[in-house]
Amino acid sequence: TPWDRTYAEALTLSKGTGRPVLLHFSGPRCRACRKMEQVTLADAEVRAYIAQAFVPLYLDVSGDEETALRFDVAGIPATLILSAQGEVLAQQLGFQEPKAFLAWMKDAERRALARP
Repeated sequence: TPWDRTYAEALTLSKGTGRPVLLHFSGPRCRACRKMEQVTLADAEVRAYIAQAFVPLYLDVSGDEETALRFDVAGIPATLILSAQGEVLAQQLGFQEPKAFLAWMKDAERRALARP
C-alpha cells in the first residue's frame, strides 16, 4: 500500500476512487508511533483492509507541520478518516491493537459511505 503521497494527491485520489482517506500522523521520536507501525499497521489483515477501503496517507508531523496544524493534531500517533473534501469523518489517538484498529476502520468506513 503506497503511503508516500502528498495530502493534495490523496484528496484527488479519494475523489477519483470514492474511497475515504486514511491519514496517519506519526513522528520520528515517538515510541507509540513505532509500535503502531510495527504491530498494527504491519498486520496483514489491517494492511489488506486499508488497501481495499482507503486512500492511505502517512505524514510525519515534523515534516508537514502545516497539515498537522490544519487538523489540530494534539498528539501522535493519530489516525483520521477524511472525506474527499478533507472533512474529518473519524479520528483516533494513540496506539491500538490490530483487531481494535480494524474494527474502528470498518465502522468509520461504514459511516463515511452512508453519508449523502
